[in-house]
Amino acid sequence: PTTIGLAGSLTLCASYERVPLLMKKLSDVSETLFPQDGKNQEVNKKSIYHLVSAFQLYLALIHPFYECNGRTSEDAMYILWNRRPDLADTIRYISAKGDRAETNVDDRMDIINRISLGIVRKIGQALGLTPKEASKIKNYSHMLTLLKDNHGKDPGDTETEYLDLYDETLDDRIGNMLDVEALLNDPEIGELAAHLQTCSKKYLTSKKIN
Repeated sequence: PTTIGLAGSLTLCASYERVPLLMKKLSDVSETLFPQDGKNQEVNKKSIYHLVSAFQLYLALIHPFYECNGRTSEDAMYILWNRRPDLADTIRYISAKGDRAETNVDDRMDIINRISLGIVRKIGQALGLTPKEASKIKNYSHMLTLLKDNHGKDPGDTETEYLDLYDETLDDRIGNMLDVEALLNDPEIGELAAHLQTCSKKYLTSKKIN
């Protein structure tokens, strides 16, 4: 088994040992918000874009598939949506054609990549980089280089510390999905939610044209 990264070496994602635990937590939280039998009143037209976007983001950041998981995360997101047929009019397609052949798909992954890089920079600072140094991190490998060259930290030790902090961060963020009001005020999730809402409007427009 090995730990893999998002978008090449942009982010080293969850440690393979903790992937099952993080996936279980994400599943349990999602089941609470989108129960198979029943309805959570906190999930409504105002919050659904934020909630399914958070789910997709955290699944991508756990990233258990070497060949990437864009389609998997979208399919899982739609499964949650389909548990709320009363909100079907909100739609959800990232591509106006209902596939992954448009720039909206790349735009969404760009947002996810920016969020993941932000996590790496915060962890880099927690591991000893100055705020100025951390702001210049380009990817995970670059963080290792900065910590080694500027602070003498061994890359092997850094990876262990990094993964502990990364997994802890992700675990906290997944749990915080249950605080729907706070999620609605999260700027990163808000950007993804606004993007998804725009994609839905484009999809509806394309259906009317066709």
